[in-house]
Amino acid sequence: MIAESDDSAQLDIEEPPPLEEWLKGREIITVAKDGSGQFDTIQAALNALKPGQVVEVLDSGPYDENLQASKLPDDAGLVSRVQTTIAPRNWIQVNESSTSSYGHVLHCDNSFRLTGVRFIDISRSPPTASAYTVLLRARDTFTIEKCCFVSPKLVDGSRTFPTVLRVEPGRLAVVRNTRIAGCIQVYMANDTGSCVVKESWIGPHTSDPIALVGSHGTTVLQRNVIDAFTTSGIYIGRTEEARGRLVVRGNLIRTEKYVFNLGTYSPQCETYIAENVIVGDVRLQAAAAQFARLAGRPWTFHANWWNQTPSELADELGVNSVVQPVAFLTVNGDERDYLRFSPESPTLADGDHYGPFSPGPASPEGDWFTRLQERWKETQEDLNK
Repeated sequence: MIAESDDSAQLDIEEPPPLEEWLKGREIITVAKDGSGQFDTIQAALNALKPGQVVEVLDSGPYDENLQASKLPDDAGLVSRVQTTIAPRNWIQVNESSTSSYGHVLHCDNSFRLTGVRFIDISRSPPTASAYTVLLRARDTFTIEKCCFVSPKLVDGSRTFPTVLRVEPGRLAVVRNTRIAGCIQVYMANDTGSCVVKESWIGPHTSDPIALVGSHGTTVLQRNVIDAFTTSGIYIGRTEEARGRLVVRGNLIRTEKYVFNLGTYSPQCETYIAENVIVGDVRLQAAAAQFARLAGRPWTFHANWWNQTPSELADELGVNSVVQPVAFLTVNGDERDYLRFSPESPTLADGDHYGPFSPGPASPEGDWFTRLQERWKETQEDLNK
């Protein structure tokens, strides 16, 4: 899972294997709306899924389905190599007394993999105050990669939208190379679980794009673009008794307001913030700030590039940190060099770069962010048809 050096600066994240390698030797159950697969609905295929098997959707959809599984089989998955769209029209509630609504609810006892699927939020308002487009819960491990979670608000601007992805890992959750056009909520039910979110593009949202709640466990946010716009970048609402670790490293966090918004926070949780490009201010809610300062909050800032001196951390920016306005090549989301840094940007002492990618234009061969931009453009075009 996660190994660290004595100075807490190094991370070694155990990655799941590439899709083609993971698929070798597995029985594949196919789905297609035109009847050319073994099933014509994804739910029917999930109901028939056995340990070690994988459901592959052969067409792009869209599928009007609410996916539900109370116990997915072990070491299984749902994949698409054509960016299948799932766009249900109605919300579901687990039971009549539930205070939350869901688009999809997937539970697994052991491991599950979700690759290449686009989940589009329900267009009608949820019947409850709390709503989640996708809820993924596992006792052991799950992987989300090359997916897209999106709300119609980003297309037509007509409404406030719910949390588009809530993950509840048991041992380890990995979210990578994924577009989360809204809010991801990471709920840690125990102090031994871990969640890694890396090389993903997150936000914007009407509240904070990333919400960390529950017990702490270990959460790693690494090399992401966190595009908060007018809200806080990361909301932390951990229980005061929680233990664990939060690592925020090598991200671009862009907001017109506050980078970190503390609701409740345990003084027993270690927080390491390093090598990020931070555009925005820092706010600590009054009660939490007072509590944290009295207890001695275990926050470490190291080698960050700040667009401005944060009002509440002026005396503790950390070693090797830089305060200098961030110059983007463009802030036009339709352009390939969106949020790329000027070639004259500062670098770390060892010559490496701050943030999730090197200064200068995107390379001709592209990288994880250009690929996410391409998939996001295709998604927007499909939604506008």
